[in-house]
Amino acid sequence: MIVKTVPEHLDTFTAIVTVTDSGSSTGIIRSNFGIAAPGDIRATLSVMSRMSGTEDILPRLMEYRFQPQETGQLSNMAFGNLMLAAICKLTGNIKTAIMAMERILSVRGRVLPVSLSNTDLAAELEDGTVVHGEVNVRGRDKPPIRRLFLADETARADLEVEEAIRGADFVFLGPGNLYTSVLACLIFPYIQRALAECRGKRIFICNTTSSPGQTEGFSAARHVEVLMKYLVPGSLDHVVLNTERPSERVIAEYREHGAEFIPVTRRDLSAVRALGIEPIAEPIVEPEPNGGPRKLHKVDTIRHDPAKLRAALRRAVGL
Repeated sequence: MIVKTVPEHLDTFTAIVTVTDSGSSTGIIRSNFGIAAPGDIRATLSVMSRMSGTEDILPRLMEYRFQPQETGQLSNMAFGNLMLAAICKLTGNIKTAIMAMERILSVRGRVLPVSLSNTDLAAELEDGTVVHGEVNVRGRDKPPIRRLFLADETARADLEVEEAIRGADFVFLGPGNLYTSVLACLIFPYIQRALAECRGKRIFICNTTSSPGQTEGFSAARHVEVLMKYLVPGSLDHVVLNTERPSERVIAEYREHGAEFIPVTRRDLSAVRALGIEPIAEPIVEPEPNGGPRKLHKVDTIRHDPAKLRAALRRAVGL
């Protein structure tokens, strides 16, 4: 989730980041140190550091992953995750660790964990089975997700996050995995209320492809319908939908990895409007990547082109 306050300037950005990731090196850090998931926080700090003009070696260092000679817990460990864990233990909580990292990386703007709680995602599946942990929630070859919730019912959103949402001129939800990224922030208590009370523009940026284990077979409208099940009615003003179809070569390459391109139809637009939400339907996917899907820790997606997205938002909402 990205919160932006005008005038347009990086100093006015607030990135609100999920803390329930449980895979890869993040899962190792959580199990060893008992802190909120640092992975998405690290990645956001790295991106915002680069955007802030910080010397390139620092954000690259945050993303460096160890490849030791012998397989062990350091295998593929992100250096930034270790650094956040160390500062967290020195300062007392993940929020103060982030503030220290912002200073080290000369980050302009703010990065806020949606919660200080070290909790996990859980999901009830359509067959009644309950799975725990983000890795299992997004796992493949299981029944569809019926309901997403927090394993710790006492976990709460950070108060500063609520205040940032209420006072924002623009709130952007996504893009990202619907259940394990977008809804993983929204299901914390009081976030829905803060979004409902925000008087700025609230905009959902819908993914261009489905996510294996989460949204197989979803249409664009289905993404919005599921999102609204977790929000107070009237909490969303616009939905950004991509109308540009990549080449069949690109679509096939992503399909091999389980990410199916999502076309936008007139039926989708009508369904979104029926929810009281105005669609922003524009051709906004990135230029065709020559190397195909990127090698990430999770399935890659056909991404939005930043310049096209900015232009579409500027035309629609005056961003």
